Amino acid sequence: MVKKETSLSHVYFTLNGKQWRINGLLAKQIDKAYNDMKKDDDCVVLIVGPERFGKSKLRDLIGGYWQHISKVKFTIDNIHFSSAEYMKFALKQKPFTFVSHDETRRDLNTMRSMGKSSVDFTNYLSECGDNNQFHCLILPAFSDISKYVALWRTKLLIEVGKYKDENGEYQRGLFRVIKTKNKKKLAFFHKAKYSKFTKSMVAFSGFFEDNEIIPKDIYKTKKQQFKELKYIDEIENKQAITLTPRQIEVISKLQPYSLFKDEPNNQEILRKLVYSLRKLGSRATG
Repeated sequence: MVKKETSLSHVYFTLNGKQWRINGLLAKQIDKAYNDMKKDDDCVVLIVGPERFGKSKLRDLIGGYWQHISKVKFTIDNIHFSSAEYMKFALKQKPFTFVSHDETRRDLNTMRSMGKSSVDFTNYLSECGDNNQFHCLILPAFSDISKYVALWRTKLLIEVGKYKDENGEYQRGLFRVIKTKNKKKLAFFHKAKYSKFTKSMVAFSGFFEDNEIIPKDIYKTKKQQFKELKYIDEIENKQAITLTPRQIEVISKLQPYSLFKDEPNNQEILRKLVYSLRKLGSRATG
């Protein structure tokens, strides 16, 4: 898609002493969410698309515009990389607060293995409407979130992509707002893993620019701190093992009990289980 815009296609706003601009039609959707929230509603927004396509930058632009119209601050403190921190923050905040989960897929992948913290996160999204807040979740694909949240809690679904510039080079900065009223069609795309939405599902499209509403260095520092806490802990507490077919069979039968892995006090139980499986494998192959 070749980028085409007019000077009338944006809404300009001032934040932190700088002027920014947002697509006019997208701004109208955010305005509607704000007006609905004043009537005791909330708003769940999904931003989906491949890595490095600008999902976080679009989120920052929406968050900045939200601060502009709601007068409720949007800073790095509103952005979270784990469901536990997300919920802890949101529960303590006042109505109209903008809350964003930047690594939603990681938690939802855990949910598929019945991880307690991720089940709690999905339940929270299903029940937090009376807090009257703006929830923005970033995902690689629409199918990565639970069907209930995808179909019945999502007010605004945005897919990011790339456009071809005047030199024929592909650039990030394209977005498409997806229709959400037809639940049957929406359910089809939710079931179809990693499928792009067809043109018939697009309400409107537009463009956004990279921005420093959340300074890049501050964002990267917080994200890096989260990665270090997460991966260093996993490296120190997990041992790589090669499983035999018999071990895999036993694990599959134990899968319903994988809630253990999200309870810190049960880490020792899991280590003993791995040790037992190793012994089982040794006897099976000996």
